Amino acid sequence: MTLKKDNIVISCANGKKTFELVKILESAKKFNIFTTDAKSKKKNTKNFFKNLGTNNEDYLENLLENFEKYEINKYIPLADEEVFITSKNINKFKNKNIKVYCNDHKNISILNNKIKTLELLTKYKVPVPKWKQFKNFKEYKNSIEFFFDINLDIVIKPIVSRGNRNINYFYKKDYKKLIHKYSNFNINFFINEKLYPKYYDIDLFSKNITTKNNQIIRQNLNPHHPTIYKGFRFIKNKDIENFSNVINKKLNNQFIIDIDAMTDKNKQIKVIEINSRPSGAFVHSLNKKKKLKNEFLKYLKK
Repeated sequence: MTLKKDNIVISCANGKKTFELVKILESAKKFNIFTTDAKSKKKNTKNFFKNLGTNNEDYLENLLENFEKYEINKYIPLADEEVFITSKNINKFKNKNIKVYCNDHKNISILNNKIKTLELLTKYKVPVPKWKQFKNFKEYKNSIEFFFDINLDIVIKPIVSRGNRNINYFYKKDYKKLIHKYSNFNINFFINEKLYPKYYDIDLFSKNITTKNNQIIRQNLNPHHPTIYKGFRFIKNKDIENFSNVINKKLNNQFIIDIDAMTDKNKQIKVIEINSRPSGAFVHSLNKKKKLKNEFLKYLKK
């Protein structure tokens, strides 16, 4: 008897690595693969459908209508906003017997906020950059003076943002002029110490997927500009493995999360942030580790 294939949809159809994930799932010959995006797909495929985009108030209703139309029963959201909205409305998917591969909304709400993430990691004794939050000009000035006194360059960046957007770097020599730029950063910003290359991406897989080698560490080969892709190499590092195990256990990771880390001036590796969805390059980890890829496919088929 031939088993019925699952209809599984992947978001971010126009993402650079989405087509590679499609190829991996197609190789299993156990899924009918659909993709979706707010924009028309660059390359036409019979199993693509357009959605309204997360900025549209009817996005979720429109998405579920498409899922019903195409008889979708499994969903992998890959964008931050999609993961957030989906997890918040997870019961709407469950009521339609659609299995969603993402973490629970409580975790996602924490990880989407850099301050909450740093507070949680500090609680778990995971190494993080020195940081200061400010809510008024006095706290802003005192925070800058704190880093000035301990001789650290700083980064001022949004508390809630997507990717490496609107990150501002300042050296100690910028102290005086920076004091007068409070109006640029008085909403949704905080300060942390500037970290340095090396730059690491860690794909952290839930123990529901794999119980061994569930963390794949990639060292970025363009660390000064990590968003400009120039490749990476796979490495092993005991310090990263140790704190990744703590994160996996304490967060009760349910799918795949992406950890970004760099080194301080003393070469200690510190976690910058954790993304609540898989990294864009996690397919490289699957292709690198045949056993992991097989376990991942087996997990999706459950």
